[in-house]
Amino acid sequence: MKSKKKLPNDQIDLTNVIIDSWKNKWKIVLIILITVAISVFLKINSKSTHAKVTFLAQTKIVPISTFVENEYSAFNTYLIRFQKNNEMEIDNIDIDNEADTDQKDKLNNNKYTIFNNAYLNYIDKFYLYNLFIEKLAQRDLFKKTIKKLNFVEKKNYPDNKSYENAVTSLASSIKISDIEKNNYMYIEFTTDSKKDWKDFLNLVEQYANNEIQIYLKNNFNLFMTNSEKLKQYAIEDINFEIENNFENKIIVNRLEKIKKKVDRSKNIKRLKNLFENTPIIKSSDFTAARFDIQLTKYIKKRSQYTSMQTTIYLSILLGLILGIIFIFVKSTIKKSR
Repeated sequence: MKSKKKLPNDQIDLTNVIIDSWKNKWKIVLIILITVAISVFLKINSKSTHAKVTFLAQTKIVPISTFVENEYSAFNTYLIRFQKNNEMEIDNIDIDNEADTDQKDKLNNNKYTIFNNAYLNYIDKFYLYNLFIEKLAQRDLFKKTIKKLNFVEKKNYPDNKSYENAVTSLASSIKISDIEKNNYMYIEFTTDSKKDWKDFLNLVEQYANNEIQIYLKNNFNLFMTNSEKLKQYAIEDINFEIENNFENKIIVNRLEKIKKKVDRSKNIKRLKNLFENTPIIKSSDFTAARFDIQLTKYIKKRSQYTSMQTTIYLSILLGLILGIIFIFVKSTIKKSR
């Protein structure tokens, strides 16, 4: 004998829901009124009682002017010349046939490096601009400025780790991008205060240029230290060759000449004097690049604020839904009994 399929008896009867809701309409109205009252109370006592508009701020990062770049021209010109004369070598030595040919070839190919050109770069607006962008990309300056301006209040976080995570998160939201697909980069951030953004940019620009200036000074000092060492090494190598060839006057004379040339060379001293006359040393307001703050583009974004009228409408809708659910649940429980 085939068993009959039992029809589901737990399906929602929409007609009954409507009828029950109408019968209990005053209860639903009461729930709506309570929901509206709570929403209005919370709205009035919330911190954001006024419309809060946010902006996507886009600020161009611009290089130094051609006039400032020209202040590095003397240093750059001498640096190019200096790099071409990085090595000193003995002029071709012509000695008798009885001399050791291998030794002659070795001496003829001997080159004495007098400085390491890996430490110095041609200083122009592009080099300085790239240093500025690289410094920003590290984001350490962003975090330093956020803390300095108290954009993230430490008292709002239970421990230092939570605070540092909040600072890092805010710093990560600041973007550096090539918006116009040209040679200029932009720094972008969503803010509700144009003044705060300007204060932030001014301080980051100051920090970045100060650190780049210190880096360039230290880099040149490192070059000077290594150049002095290389000069001494070159002289030591020449003295070694003189001792090994003391019987050959021709070779010794050539080696003595180049030793004197290395020892009396003023190239490093001249380069130092030229470097000290660049804005890196003589300027108290050194600039590698800057933010074009005055021409910042502010794109208005949607308001983060909900008006009182919208709050009331939404609370009425919410109260209606809650009321119907309440009546439905109550009716279901009653029928099950």
